[in-house]
Amino acid sequence: LYFVGWQSNNLAAFISSQESYECGGFNSSIFVQNLINDRILLSQEIANNCDEKDWTHNGNQILPILDKSNITISRKPIIYRADGDQYTDIATNHKNEIFTIDIELSNGGTRYKAIATAPNGKQKVIGRGNDHEYYRYVGYVQSPDLSRIALVLRAYTGSNYWSEPIIIGSQLDEVSF
Repeated sequence: LYFVGWQSNNLAAFISSQESYECGGFNSSIFVQNLINDRILLSQEIANNCDEKDWTHNGNQILPILDKSNITISRKPIIYRADGDQYTDIATNHKNEIFTIDIELSNGGTRYKAIATAPNGKQKVIGRGNDHEYYRYVGYVQSPDLSRIALVLRAYTGSNYWSEPIIIGSQLDEVSF
């Protein structure tokens, strides 16, 4: 998963690459996601390594997508990676308030629930799922103004295959809880 950039109205762009079982290379897609309702607004293949170079050589496909969505490429993104089997994290907003993020696994790891806790103790469920063998917390990307995070999980689908990234948006403002 490669983080590309943010838009001021809470859209984010990511590039995901999956191994191609046809030729051993990687197929890559760019997707634009609304981090308020977590809907994917656009998903488009930008490289198929069976017959093209990897996605880093396809700026002519990527830039029009970013321009259309008014997304600015993040030159120095704020990325926090999980450490091994970590399922709890913290994020600090522009007011230096600390928010806690917990990923609760149940049913032998086949279900997850992502919960954010504000500094005032209020909690909200920001995401849940239950359709894979197990889930792994990867980390999060924070918006440049520190008002929002995009939580990233991966799901193991069996036979050594991982799902496309699961991206969950959350606002870091006590009023939103």
